[in-house]
Amino acid sequence: MLVFGLPFDRLRRFLPEKGPFSARKVPGRYITLMRTCIQLLLITLSVLMLPGETARAAYGPEASAAPFLQEARQLYQKHKWDASEDLYLKAAGSSRVEERILAYEGLVTLYRKVRLYKKAERAAGKLEEDRRFAARLVPEESRYYEIYEVRKGDAYSRLAGKRGISEEWLKAANGFRMLKVGERIRVPRVMDELVIRKKEKKLYWKRGDDLVKIYPVSIGRPGSETPEGVFKVVHRIQNPAWYWMKQVYPPGSPKNLLGTRWIGLDHKGYGIHGTRNPSSIGAAMSHGCIRMFNADVEELFPWIPLGARVEIRD
Repeated sequence: MLVFGLPFDRLRRFLPEKGPFSARKVPGRYITLMRTCIQLLLITLSVLMLPGETARAAYGPEASAAPFLQEARQLYQKHKWDASEDLYLKAAGSSRVEERILAYEGLVTLYRKVRLYKKAERAAGKLEEDRRFAARLVPEESRYYEIYEVRKGDAYSRLAGKRGISEEWLKAANGFRMLKVGERIRVPRVMDELVIRKKEKKLYWKRGDDLVKIYPVSIGRPGSETPEGVFKVVHRIQNPAWYWMKQVYPPGSPKNLLGTRWIGLDHKGYGIHGTRNPSSIGAAMSHGCIRMFNADVEELFPWIPLGARVEIRD
């Protein structure tokens, strides 16, 4: 085994010849632990030494499309139609629905201005689709909520954790405002859950009987089938490292198959994640996990809390 070029057996040469920590007295499991610690340290250092944008992509949340939107508007005002269109289209690829809505609004205005009516019609269709999705994300109907009076020590994360609900939904339902003792807020009473239908290769995001959104997925290939049953979410990791065959592949590595998000299940080793191979979506090509397009799993990730129910059916 190598530790970034260092043979595993040579690790013992760094230990003293005599004493309680001599090479002969230290058990092999501690040598293994030493190897793992060195691997993780070097991975962390390598990522932190990456230049600006790459480092942010490796550790931080996905970049906001706000700069694209701002520049696209400025270019539109200068009648630079092509450049403005390019930036609006980039913003339309955001995992944040509110940014996509602004991007499609800009595209509809631009296309109508330059009399590209077919393109304007298609952009308007996308705009309406995302507006409907946004309305399902944070519904206004009272049946989805109970009214709660904020107490001393309350925080969004604490309230969401106690109730097993989405912190993102809780914040959005109350306008992302700061909590104040004594004020009354809306607290979701409906749980988010996921249903994966293997034959369809689709993931259904549901709240009770309501369908929020459907995503295409990839499932386990023959011999590495995706397990069926009812599970719950136990891990949520942004930009995960991939541990495979005693090797560690850091975020951003071309060999890291997990993409940008990991939603781990209580079935060890299995979860829902992104991909480095978008062409695999819609096919049975994974090692048994559920793969999604990175933009899709980034959109889903903040809304699915720990403890959420996940059902995998044939």
